[in-house]
Amino acid sequence: MDELQELWQGSEHDQNSKFNKEAFFNMIKLKSHPELMRIRIKMIVEIVSMLLLLAIYFDAFDGAERPFWLNILFVISIIFYVLSDVNALVQLSNPIRGNNLLLSLSSFKKVLYLNRNLNLISSFIFSIMLWLYFMFVVDFDNLKVIMASGMVITFIVLMYLSFKLWNNRIKKIEESITDLND
Repeated sequence: MDELQELWQGSEHDQNSKFNKEAFFNMIKLKSHPELMRIRIKMIVEIVSMLLLLAIYFDAFDGAERPFWLNILFVISIIFYVLSDVNALVQLSNPIRGNNLLLSLSSFKKVLYLNRNLNLISSFIFSIMLWLYFMFVVDFDNLKVIMASGMVITFIVLMYLSFKLWNNRIKKIEESITDLND
């Protein structure tokens, strides 16, 4: 038993134990970062909302009056939106991968930007399909053209705000990563 203890004390583990403990605590700190938690909550709310919309849209919004292809595209856009959020949740659930903390953090930043872009693309596609879905059976007059234009402007503003929100959250996470690297 004494031989094992001497081997353990003389091993690299003991010499680097401070680094290993520090790296471990840094990993925990990043994984429970408040911005990651906010992103997770946003994704969960979006997933639940989209699944509810998917469950009720046909009856609540007269899906029978729309062409079959439009209903299919609308459902596909909702599913794509949900899948992009699920992908983000999976990616964000484990921000640290591998043994090298610095490489893992660098990789995680790329994952954040990829998830931002995927979320914005799925939001854009969903917005287009939502607009088409509601505008397809409308007989346009001046007021309805203004309302449809208002929807487009609202979608653009929401996309911009989502972009800014993602960038602000990523920036805060990057600041934490920089702090961990120092």
